Amino acid sequence: MITLDTNLLVRLVMNDDKPQVAAGLRVLRRADRVLLLNTVLQETVWVLQSVYDASREDVLNALRHILSIATPENPAVARALEWFGDGMDFADALHLAAASAARCDTLYSFDKSFVKAAAGKTACAVTRP
Repeated sequence: MITLDTNLLVRLVMNDDKPQVAAGLRVLRRADRVLLLNTVLQETVWVLQSVYDASREDVLNALRHILSIATPENPAVARALEWFGDGMDFADALHLAAASAARCDTLYSFDKSFVKAAAGKTACAVTRP
């Protein structure tokens, strides 16, 4: 099993450096299984949105494609993707999905938009302290 860093995923998604894309594809072809770390997923979303100005839809499509060839570190990533597609910040969605999977009762945050976006999504309530 292997895992990939953000820069390799971004190269593959953006197809903007032909030698690096070719090298990344060679790695994937040789791999029997690819594990995708939550931190890499989160950073990939950030890079695509902030550096490449990719739309939410483009990022969501890229993540779905990535997850079709890689196993997420946490199975709750599928829920996070669903919530991201519905408009929630991806990092917040990933936090909530992980907290919910761990059966947390409450996730405390000072982020008002996170509290609002998470309302009613899971049994894990997101609330301000």
